[in-house]
Amino acid sequence: NNELFNIYEGDLLTYLLRDMQKSLSPEAFQGIQTRISPINILKRMVDKLSKIYANPPIRELNIDTEKNKSLFMMYEDELNPNVVFNEANTFFNLFKNTLIEPYLEDGEPKARVIPSDRFFVYSNDPVCPNEPTHVLKFMGKVVTTAGEEKQIVYAYSATEFLITDLEGNIQTQMMIDYGNPDGVNPYGKLPFVYINRSSHKLIPTIDTDTLAMTKLIPTLLSDLNYAVLFQSFSIIYGIDITFENLSMNPNALWSFKSDPTTDKNPQIGSIKPQVDIDQVLRFIGSQLTLWFQTKNIKAGAIDKTLVGHVQALQT
Repeated sequence: NNELFNIYEGDLLTYLLRDMQKSLSPEAFQGIQTRISPINILKRMVDKLSKIYANPPIRELNIDTEKNKSLFMMYEDELNPNVVFNEANTFFNLFKNTLIEPYLEDGEPKARVIPSDRFFVYSNDPVCPNEPTHVLKFMGKVVTTAGEEKQIVYAYSATEFLITDLEGNIQTQMMIDYGNPDGVNPYGKLPFVYINRSSHKLIPTIDTDTLAMTKLIPTLLSDLNYAVLFQSFSIIYGIDITFENLSMNPNALWSFKSDPTTDKNPQIGSIKPQVDIDQVLRFIGSQLTLWFQTKNIKAGAIDKTLVGHVQALQT
């Protein structure tokens, strides 16, 4: 989830470099680095799936009084639900789950969506095990007075609120500073809304294809870029010829000497690497098309991506 979030936010290159370094020799990796094609198809795919709030919904009051109308407009303005829920829909399609948290800021109601790499849900409910009874929020690292770096966790249940480290040690001073030294949850319920795609698991199984295909397509394009580089230059070879002071210029004149004492025929030639660029693009486009189809996305709906270019080539 952390990798998916970083790539969705724009940092695809870091993960392409890491994967390519593992699969290539040091010399090949050095050569391909400047020709990597970090085309981020993940954002396009997720945004295409997240269209629930493309047309803003209409909200109406059941009891339409002036007081209710005033409160309703205030909450709609402060909570900004269309933006918040649209982001929740995006994370729902990216991670298959997400967490919405209402909170107060300077006494005003707000709401935020928490990416799935920053929370963990747990349930000990024997009747509804798919409903969380505990929520843990990862709040980053702090340096203690002893100079130790600790990952801080906010832990919530219906009755408790605790600040701990990853080992479960309660951070008493931090709870005092937070204004809740007794660790009581005053709401009497979890102050979150948990959204989960799975009907059978509290934490949905991560799709193995999403991250893999997000990295595979630009990797294949980068391989093609690297191949085109070598296709642009021929390898010059000579047999039984003495080379002296050769320069690679368009108007260069090369003079060769053969060994007159032998009966071997001197030869000079070139080897030009060949890559069928159109076939490789079709191959990549076919994989991309099949993947989009598994997500119920028509290739024509994203004709600005590689699929559209491949289809144009095929035509």
